[in-house]
Amino acid sequence: HLVIVWLKKHGDEAARKDYIDGSKKLAKLPGVLSYHIGTPATIKHEHPSPSLDNSYDVAVTSTFENQQALEDYAKHSEHKKIIHEHLKPLVEKYKVYDFVE
Repeated sequence: HLVIVWLKKHGDEAARKDYIDGSKKLAKLPGVLSYHIGTPATIKHEHPSPSLDNSYDVAVTSTFENQQALEDYAKHSEHKKIIHEHLKPLVEKYKVYDFVE
């Protein structure tokens, strides 16, 4: 489960910290095996690729026990509460990518 987030206050360190702190609460929900959150890396490339996109503010990757655990996580009442009350008010737009191994 990969979530890429652009904040309303793009580039604002306090807004990024607020989002990250709120998001970390989601790591404790049932079915989550791993949860990582961070900001774009500032890596200097000798030949930058046009496909390299660091325009976002925060990225979250999480791994779940199985697909059902991911579905249950998305429906969990605490997930909905954190998303709607804390995270969504900070967000301009986001993209979600789900995949299975």
